[in-house]
Amino acid sequence: MGMDNREWLEKMVRGYLKCALWSSTDQNGEPLDARFRLENISASSTLTAYDDCLEFVRDCAMADLWDGDELDRGLCLMPDTFGHDFWLSRNGHGAGFFDRHELYGKAKGDKLQSIARKFGEVNPFDDGNGWVVFE
Repeated sequence: MGMDNREWLEKMVRGYLKCALWSSTDQNGEPLDARFRLENISASSTLTAYDDCLEFVRDCAMADLWDGDELDRGLCLMPDTFGHDFWLSRNGHGAGFFDRHELYGKAKGDKLQSIARKFGEVNPFDDGNGWVVFE
């Protein structure tokens, strides 16, 4: 039994947010994931992450990257990995969809990369009050 689209999106967002903490540093160059957990990401930043991930999935569907019935069947991968790669790709980290040919294939990976880059960069930071905020 596969997961429904809501569950798939939740797992994608979780992978996206985990990658945000893992790949980002604070003002002193310390990794955010050394001090913060997903629960420390502000509500507004979490909601924005959901919105961005959903819009990215819709853009991918519009680009005929899958038929849309079951998201996990269309790309044959785990949604958390998809979210992780979306974060890396949109932020230009030098990794992401374009270098995961084993998961996406070259043509699909390059197309996913192109769509992700259109979302622009997001910069997480420690707001000094125990929250990670995206700007």
